[in-house]
Amino acid sequence: MLLAGVLPLLSACAGMTSETLRAPVQEALTDRIGAPVDLPDTDVTIKPDAGAGVISRVDAVQRALRVHPEVRQKLAALGYTEADVSEAFRIGNPAINVTRLHGDAGAELTRALSLSLTDLLTLRDRRRLGLLSKDATLAETAQALLDIATAVESAWFQAVAAAQSATLKQAIRKASRHSADLADRMVEAGTLRASEAAEFRAEAAAAAIAATRGEAERLEARLQLANWLMLPVDGDWTVPDSLPMPTMLPWSTNELTALARHERLDLQALQHRRDLAAEALKSAKRWRWLGSFELEGERESSTGESDRLGGSLHLELPIFSQGQANIQRADAALTEADAALQRAQFQLDGQIQVSRSKVLNTFEIARVYRQVLLPNRERVVAGKQADVNFMLDGVFELLAVRAAEFAAYGEYLEAVRDYWLARTTLRAELGGRWPDASAFAETDGSAINLQSLFPEPTRDAHADHH
Repeated sequence: MLLAGVLPLLSACAGMTSETLRAPVQEALTDRIGAPVDLPDTDVTIKPDAGAGVISRVDAVQRALRVHPEVRQKLAALGYTEADVSEAFRIGNPAINVTRLHGDAGAELTRALSLSLTDLLTLRDRRRLGLLSKDATLAETAQALLDIATAVESAWFQAVAAAQSATLKQAIRKASRHSADLADRMVEAGTLRASEAAEFRAEAAAAAIAATRGEAERLEARLQLANWLMLPVDGDWTVPDSLPMPTMLPWSTNELTALARHERLDLQALQHRRDLAAEALKSAKRWRWLGSFELEGERESSTGESDRLGGSLHLELPIFSQGQANIQRADAALTEADAALQRAQFQLDGQIQVSRSKVLNTFEIARVYRQVLLPNRERVVAGKQADVNFMLDGVFELLAVRAAEFAAYGEYLEAVRDYWLARTTLRAELGGRWPDASAFAETDGSAINLQSLFPEPTRDAHADHH
């Protein structure tokens, strides 16, 4: 009767495979990323390829989760979980003991079959603990892969921003070089002192240095993204020309905190670990009086005599130890798990509040740049250009206000980048998704049209005014 109740439990674990463990992880990632996720097989080596075309943010995340070796490493850990759960659903194997003795009276053969009943009695508890451990591991694995997705997303924003900044710095270098050339021609014409021209040559050199650093930063950011995507740095792939426009955050701190408490996979894992420790303590107390418990059946055959059948029971008496050590360990594990969960929950409110404020602040900075500072810089340049056209001002006054305009656009690019990095961090802290994705959809579109900032000047356009 006891075995009849145990057999369904033993058969329940037969369907527990690495593939069935991967399915909920993949589902959680697809739900939070908002796009299908194709996780790699752990026994297949992904070889890097050259790549092709423009890689979007979603493309980058999907590809990294499909090809990066760290993803396979995290998924491989599910094999340990599969083994632990399988072991929790099984009891120890029976043991056979055969003894053969020879004497004056002939030969004597003893055969015994023994089975430990300890595993059998604690099977339900071990099964429950195994399933709780499985749930915790699945949440931890999904969180680890979500952390990878967040890192890839941040690397993508960094790569796009660095490429756009490098383009701007190259354009500034070109404009500064043109100003220095103009100053040199004016020195030759006797309309500008050499000491004044030296200032423009110095600014051109500084712009060239900044452009060189910008190219190095672009290459470094591209390398970081390429490493996640398993693509060569010099491969046939690129990122979009500009970042999307910043979007206003419509939710309060309370709304975001409530979402994070419900969605964060690391909190779910900590809760599972806490539940696991609580169940382990209950089991330790429940079976504190149970030690080694074995049942043995024996058959003895002697020459010229009838076989003798019998059995024996081995029961450890809980006289000196009543499971105190196991209870103490389980109690300490529960205290530790409970403290870890409480700490994470307490830190959550402040974490969400600060991250939300950072998104709002960076959005406001970008908004002021775009709606106030940049338009006014453009008006100053347009007015100064009109003054130059009417010979009310010199070309170098125009170049000065143009330099201030270029600097403002560079700062705006940094503000837009900071916004997207802050938003990526906040989204990760919420558990990977927003309260309403449709109300806060990813947008496309150029943050800055850099080409419109740098019209090609004619060689003598400025010199005609002097």
